Amino acid sequence: MASQLTLSFHRDRFTWLAYGSLGFYAFLQAAIGPTLPYLREELGLNYTIGGLHITLFAAGIILASLTSAELAQRIGRNRLFWGGSLGMSFGALLFISAQAAILTLLGSFLMGYLGSYVLVMVQSTLSDRHQQYRTIALTESQITASGLATLSPLVLALGASTFLSWRLVYAIGIVLCFLLFITNITTPIPPSKPRKRKKAPQYTADTIVSTATDDEEATLPRIFWLIWLVIGIGVAVEWSIVAWTADYLANAHHLPQEQASGMVSVFLAAMVTGRFIGSRLTRHMRSENVLWIAAGLTSIGFIVLILASGGILPILGLLICGLGVANLFPMGQAIASEIGAELSDITSGYVSLASGCAMLIAPQILGALADVIGIESAFQMIIVLLIGYVLMYSIAQYLRR
Repeated sequence: MASQLTLSFHRDRFTWLAYGSLGFYAFLQAAIGPTLPYLREELGLNYTIGGLHITLFAAGIILASLTSAELAQRIGRNRLFWGGSLGMSFGALLFISAQAAILTLLGSFLMGYLGSYVLVMVQSTLSDRHQQYRTIALTESQITASGLATLSPLVLALGASTFLSWRLVYAIGIVLCFLLFITNITTPIPPSKPRKRKKAPQYTADTIVSTATDDEEATLPRIFWLIWLVIGIGVAVEWSIVAWTADYLANAHHLPQEQASGMVSVFLAAMVTGRFIGSRLTRHMRSENVLWIAAGLTSIGFIVLILASGGILPILGLLICGLGVANLFPMGQAIASEIGAELSDITSGYVSLASGCAMLIAPQILGALADVIGIESAFQMIIVLLIGYVLMYSIAQYLRR
């Protein structure tokens, strides 16, 4: 059955475009956190204002998530897809050229808002294009995203050590976007499914039945919203680590800022490996079970990281943690996409909304806490999110029996 599934999965030109576009988005998104130490030093910002760049990026994700399904119906996926790509590049250009915090904040918001239309369109179109093989397509797209996200802090650290500065990573992202645009402008993008007023699908055994009637539009079942919360908490864990690990390592282990920022790549490289392993596991295991393994690895790795006194242990903690965090989002996304398969644009928008809410709240709260209790104590509060994740997923799994 596993080999049959693999043979039936075909990557067409659009699939590769979707993978590359999500990689472009992730490349710029992953640069925001490691950029903050340089930006704070350059513009004289505190932790709270620095973290606000991530908050506004997340606010952009939320706005795009709430409007993407309607815009896809109105202007079409093709215009929304390419408009989002080029718009994110414009936001990146503003971010690196600005010399005032108000403009860098605006650039960060535009990257999050316009770029997230790409994120939502990639998720929904891959789900529609590959149907029962959507878990493979979505997981592979996340592997590509993780691969480019891993390179992002390395390129940033390289640029920061030369006359090119930290801005190099954003310049490369802009070039990547235009290369994708020039080479794929004629690639057909699957259109949105027309929204029809119909009875919502009746889920049995594994889900809670929707209460929609024949006179209502199809709606998502209640179990979807529990998985939505699980996805949100998982993203909060991931982005809290991405945003503040460099500062945590620099303060807790007295590392040079360039070295601390570069070590974030250990976490991101582990995520690439973890998602590759996860994509293989889904051929033999249910996504729900892979998610349990991911949660366990994340918890173990984070505990090793915060208890490490130095040496190789922080790297080991980041490695294990990255292997686990890698599959929190893609497995949750696959479960949510399966539940909401008939409403792909709406489902994808809500999944992105969960990500945006998590990015909006968690890193900013940790940044504010760091200004009060110090970055070391604030960073350790991520353990509370991990406990909440396990509890919420346990409840969701119990209700799906």
